[in-house]
Amino acid sequence: MTNVHSTAIVEDGAILGEGVEIGPFCIVTAGVKLGDGVVLDSHVVIAGLTTIGPNCRIFPFAAIGTAPQDTKY
Repeated sequence: MTNVHSTAIVEDGAILGEGVEIGPFCIVTAGVKLGDGVVLDSHVVIAGLTTIGPNCRIFPFAAIGTAPQDTKY
């Protein structure tokens, strides 16, 4: 069973596996695939054409799939 907090935003087109937990204030955009058992703690942003494998945990304030903050890299 997938559990999405009421304050989280999950766009149409995002694919959520079985047992996914999405915490408060998370954003998951269209094109994202979350594997079975993925846990997103609070304030996580997953964007773009990003795939997260099964049983991963993403901790608060992570931004994955967006442009890097250090553009010199």
